[in-house]
Amino acid sequence: MKIAKSSLILGLALVLIAGMSVGYFIKPSAPSEDHLAMIKNKSIAEQREAWIGIADSIRGELAMEGKYDCCLDKPCWYCIQKTPGHGEGAECTCRQDILNGEHPCGECIGEILEGHGEPELRPYFAKAIAHKVGEQHEAHLQDIIDDMYPEDDKIISVEGVELTFPKTFDEVLDRASVFSKRGYMLDESVAITIE
Repeated sequence: MKIAKSSLILGLALVLIAGMSVGYFIKPSAPSEDHLAMIKNKSIAEQREAWIGIADSIRGELAMEGKYDCCLDKPCWYCIQKTPGHGEGAECTCRQDILNGEHPCGECIGEILEGHGEPELRPYFAKAIAHKVGEQHEAHLQDIIDDMYPEDDKIISVEGVELTFPKTFDEVLDRASVFSKRGYMLDESVAITIE
């Protein structure tokens, strides 16, 4: 019995050592040479275009599900990148946040201050950004917003929502493109006339 017990312990030790040795030499498979060469052969511009395509696809899918609603003329990517936090789970609620007087994501704040926010949200920008940086800055923020979003655009109010109208046909096409990328549809009764 003493020999059997010693043999069992010795056998287990040998199996353990053999298992560790095999585990040491077996490595997870690395990307294939072809895949690495393909990535290395792409220029920075090509890699950038591929990344933009992926980000646009993610935003488009989320927009169709009603989960990506940015406040910029050209929607940002911040909310799909910053998780957890603002944009939890890659969702974007920046437009609704602004309408509720709450701050949008950091990228949107910067873009709004540069004049790239959706003009129809202009009346809400200063208060929403002040929600993040401090209410004592609201008047100064409003001055910046006024400089970046001139009032020469025609603005009307429909059920409490202000809308700006583009001045050129190119602006109409740009806005229509933004709306379609977000999955919005214009009602058949909407007619646009440019004089």
